[in-house]
Amino acid sequence: GINILEKSLSPEIYITLDSLDIAPVHYLLPSVFNKSSGTLSADLSMIEGNITVPNINGHVTLNDANLGIAFTNVEYAVTHGARVPVKNSFFHFDNLAFQDVKHGTSAWINGEIRHDNFAMWYLDLHLKAGNSFILNTTEKNNERFYGDVFASGTFDLTGPTHTLFYDIKGKTEKGTVFCIDVGNTTDFQLSDMIEFVPPRTTHID
Repeated sequence: GINILEKSLSPEIYITLDSLDIAPVHYLLPSVFNKSSGTLSADLSMIEGNITVPNINGHVTLNDANLGIAFTNVEYAVTHGARVPVKNSFFHFDNLAFQDVKHGTSAWINGEIRHDNFAMWYLDLHLKAGNSFILNTTEKNNERFYGDVFASGTFDLTGPTHTLFYDIKGKTEKGTVFCIDVGNTTDFQLSDMIEFVPPRTTHID
């Protein structure tokens, strides 16, 4: 139902979804995902707020869900039946486990995905990796830095999806092979993506 309160409309709506295809996700968020498959089910309620800016609560359950991260080119499989709470219209992650499809390494994610009335999307995600496969790129993806990277540590991804910020604190693990173009020193120094840290020192920033 929809309640009419003076000149505003207040929703009282309950939504149940079953086996909804999530394949369109990577078309809706192409700057984050390059693949998406599987289904989701959900129990959601909109029982307060304005109809134009609804306040949604409940949970979403992922079934056989696979998501490919655009900038790493790694495809991950989310644990079957994983539940994602929806609180005040935002999606929350509490130690959500997933595995990379190619090698089966595990990682865990915490944080939330926010939005401005479903128009502008913001990420505040914190990934914990332990000998996890995190990069699967070729020269076609990024001619300056590419390869297969296994790593342990933390990976923070924040900001709006069109201007994401990365904060990586980690170390490479066995099986890592990557290429860095240092052929043109002048061009390479212009990049703020990579900073080499001398061994046996503490990198504070």
